[in-house]
Amino acid sequence: MEIIDISLPLFDGMSVYPGTSETKIESVKSGSGTSVLSEIHMTSHAGTHVDAPAHAVEGGEPLSKLPLDTFYGPARVLDLTGCEESVQVADLEAKGVMHGERILMKTKNSTRPSDEFQDDFIYLSPDGAEYLAQLGVKLVGIDALSIKQRGAKDNTSHTALLGRGIPIIEGLNLQAVEEGEYILIALPIALQGDGAPARAVLIKDGAKPGKNSSLEEAKLYTDGGSRGNPGPSAIAFVICKMDNSVVEKSGSYIGETTNNQAEYQALLAGLERAESMGIRKLFVNMDSELVVKQINGQYKIKKAELLPHYDKVKQLAGQFEQIVFSHVPRALNAEADKEVNRILDERAK
Repeated sequence: MEIIDISLPLFDGMSVYPGTSETKIESVKSGSGTSVLSEIHMTSHAGTHVDAPAHAVEGGEPLSKLPLDTFYGPARVLDLTGCEESVQVADLEAKGVMHGERILMKTKNSTRPSDEFQDDFIYLSPDGAEYLAQLGVKLVGIDALSIKQRGAKDNTSHTALLGRGIPIIEGLNLQAVEEGEYILIALPIALQGDGAPARAVLIKDGAKPGKNSSLEEAKLYTDGGSRGNPGPSAIAFVICKMDNSVVEKSGSYIGETTNNQAEYQALLAGLERAESMGIRKLFVNMDSELVVKQINGQYKIKKAELLPHYDKVKQLAGQFEQIVFSHVPRALNAEADKEVNRILDERAK
């Protein structure tokens, strides 16, 4: 197992984004004079750091509301060093980015000195950000101190992602990292607001987190909901043993979308988690009769925006030795339904 540090070092006078406060770190003695301390003055977005939705979206979730497992798990580094000015949709399409992935973008920024701010750094285009947001990726990282173009008034490169609850990691150091799949650990320090510095590492050839071969068969309950259709939406899934005792429950806000898209995204999130846990036989239960019949081939998919989700579901389903998709009444899907409504209620406050 190889651990690769992809964080920028924090030091006195380090490079910062123009217009933000200079980082100052001074070594001082403790009150007793027996210990050495550091007095630190820096912004929450210095060095390698996480942007929470509250950073750029009015009413967006603060960092304290983001689940920590977002920042720990499988990630894919994309070699985008061929991009001349920005990362475009075509560049991302060529890499086959999929729903639920953690995507880290290595650009020409990684070949330039990190101790000097580069005005012409490579950024993620607004269309590229919209594309990743619509795919429903889990997290996006870039090797620049900002994901948007220097001085641009259009903030879509931030808001398209953050508006859907997808956090951004800026200031990654990917110089020594090759394109490929890794395990990412990038836990932000426990600041509560718009973002925070993070120590980010990649683990090469590591096992997937949460792998549990002892749980070979399980039940999966999923639910997605939209208030407005389209409107504010959330997803949730519950993984249970065969006796219905809960093993894991998870949910998240996904921005504005439709009921059907939310149902598919919830299903995908649950399947990805079940596969990562090593579950081999999975019995999926949903209260969306439409989605279940589409997955089972009883209904055709008429809306083009659902096709990428459908294709990904079928791909993930092939990873299990046995998988069954069943429609159940809402009353039997109460835990997932309750979690979706809890998230939407909190969002509405």
